[in-house]
Amino acid sequence: MQLDTKYGNLRGVSLVHRYPNGAVEDCTLAEKNVITIGDGKFVPQYIDDGVRRKYTRSVSFYEDGSVKSIVLQQKQVIQTSVGILPVEHIIFYSSGNVKRVFPLNGKITGYWTEDDEYELAEELSFDFPFGKISGKIIGIYFYDGGDVKSLTFWPKQRFEVLTPVGLIRVRYGLSVYPDGSLKTVEPAVPTTIMTPIGPIQAFDSNAHGINADVNSLVFHEDGRLKALTTSLHRIEITDKQGNLTIFEPSLTPNLFNPEQMDINPLRIEFDNEYVRVNGESIFDVNDTNIEVTSFTVNKKLCSSCSNCTACG
Repeated sequence: MQLDTKYGNLRGVSLVHRYPNGAVEDCTLAEKNVITIGDGKFVPQYIDDGVRRKYTRSVSFYEDGSVKSIVLQQKQVIQTSVGILPVEHIIFYSSGNVKRVFPLNGKITGYWTEDDEYELAEELSFDFPFGKISGKIIGIYFYDGGDVKSLTFWPKQRFEVLTPVGLIRVRYGLSVYPDGSLKTVEPAVPTTIMTPIGPIQAFDSNAHGINADVNSLVFHEDGRLKALTTSLHRIEITDKQGNLTIFEPSLTPNLFNPEQMDINPLRIEFDNEYVRVNGESIFDVNDTNIEVTSFTVNKKLCSSCSNCTACG
């Protein structure tokens, strides 16, 4: 079967999915094809190796027919703003510029583990205004203009990153502004941050690590603290009339054991003299008294953990 696209005919199409309007959403290929995007020539996956690689949706498209992503038959190298990178999976903007790259694209099964995939990963280096990051990277996210937007680390990796509030041990990844200044990081351990309302330990016990686009510790472009997530503190706010409002991490039943509880961290944002809690309540630090206190829970209520760092 052939498929007519704005990049020419694709041969050996074995499976097609379409948008509700009939436009092609993605396809799986069984023959070799070459797709040219800008200066790059890409060969989408067309052979199932049966062990490590996923074999589905070789090419996907935006509704206007532009290529959205390509799973490559073999690892290729591409030129980016941070140099030449090896990739097995590429996601594009509709403009044709590279949006995301994944140096590896293996499937994790009982026959191919995360450790097996990690061993294949190459060390990559990135130079930012705040320092150099070197290590094994799961994915790199770019702005449409070509600059790096975020780096996602392998789960077992930890990096020391120089942030506007000092050196922080980071897990999962970081994101940057277009000028390269640090935007967000995910602290690997509870880390005390001096905030406009006092010291708070930044740590998100629910951080997922799927990507590093959004993290729990956020900075403004000028380096000022913008937001943090904490599983270890609560805040008590008293207004001029003496009314007390308390915000603290909440508890919800664990999906696998309803008799145990998971912690939903507290999100605190800072904007000059204003503080926003959980994206809703806003307080003026000049008109209220704000006190930061510790948040603890009965360990018997917690879901199983290797330690109690997430709960204090």
